[in-house]
Amino acid sequence: MLKKKSNILIPVFMVGLLVILLVFYSSLMITGLHETFLENKLYVGKKSRIEALKLENVLDVPFIFQKPWYCSEASASMVLQYYGYNFTQDQIHNLGYDRFENMLPFIQKYVNSHYDSLKIDDLKREVDEGKPVIIRVLSGNYLHTVVVVGYDENYIYIHDPAVGAYLQTNPKTLLKIWEPTNFKAIVFDV
Repeated sequence: MLKKKSNILIPVFMVGLLVILLVFYSSLMITGLHETFLENKLYVGKKSRIEALKLENVLDVPFIFQKPWYCSEASASMVLQYYGYNFTQDQIHNLGYDRFENMLPFIQKYVNSHYDSLKIDDLKREVDEGKPVIIRVLSGNYLHTVVVVGYDENYIYIHDPAVGAYLQTNPKTLLKIWEPTNFKAIVFDV
């Protein structure tokens, strides 16, 4: 009888250990992504929501911290919530939309949108029209998805689901990590 129990305990122990290792590894990857952006000095500052919304060209886009590897889902969730559609990153992921490159069909079910290749002036124009922009960036070895929510005379304001809301970045610095993706963006036609 004891042998049967111990034989059952070994697989249960192994599954538990595997889950712990996966959670630990995922947290290291998110921490690595966060550190990659900080090391590359992508973000030079941050404003509180109250401070940011006092600026003329900053949108009131809800912010959501991503789960490990859910940057595209969290970014889509932020923008969909901005337009009044309350989807969580888990719901988006569970429907099979798990990266920037396949996110558009899901978003188009609710908000007219398209893929585009933009420049900084295009981002500013979209914000001026009241439309956030989802962009794909590459920093170090990490593809990442963030939401452009505003700008001022010196900075572009980003909601980075791995780091935080209303983060300030220099346009030239943003271009360096955005260019490797050919300035990929999801633009909203509303």
